[in-house]
Amino acid sequence: MNIRHPWLRELVIETRKDPAQVLADLLAECGKFEAVALKVKASYASVSTAMKSYGINPVKRFRQIADFAADACMTVPEYLQVLADSGKKLTQLADEHGISHQAIIRLMGKHGITREDVRSIEWGGRRDTMHGHCRWFGMSYKDVQYARTEMGYSKLDSLDYAALCAESRMRRAA
Repeated sequence: MNIRHPWLRELVIETRKDPAQVLADLLAECGKFEAVALKVKASYASVSTAMKSYGINPVKRFRQIADFAADACMTVPEYLQVLADSGKKLTQLADEHGISHQAIIRLMGKHGITREDVRSIEWGGRRDTMHGHCRWFGMSYKDVQYARTEMGYSKLDSLDYAALCAESRMRRAA
């Protein structure tokens, strides 16, 4: 018996079953690879590798978003657009729906849905991140950081402060 994973080897010896059957029973009992990993006190990667080597693939999680969409009487793209417009971080949305944030990103990409960066703010007639505003208007991001951390300014006030600093530098240089 050449079983690569020590935790699986112990279970096979203990139960005297085929490794594929042991893994199938564990998955039926626990429901998810993550729960199996917790039960056998092994890493998710080890459990996932063992399951895949015996032909057991993880259940695709995309179905859960479809369930939420159906509950809201929406199509999946409509529901994803609502999620994108909610202004919440992807990790928060993922936690609420029981899936990874990468799965939400992939689903949004699959359906052509884009979302604004949650850190973006409106300033100077543009919507961008603070760093993006600094690049666009030629301001020093260090001035913005100084105003935020040392002076306690809000995001908008710190951009105003950086603009004044950039303007005074330009006057001194001329």
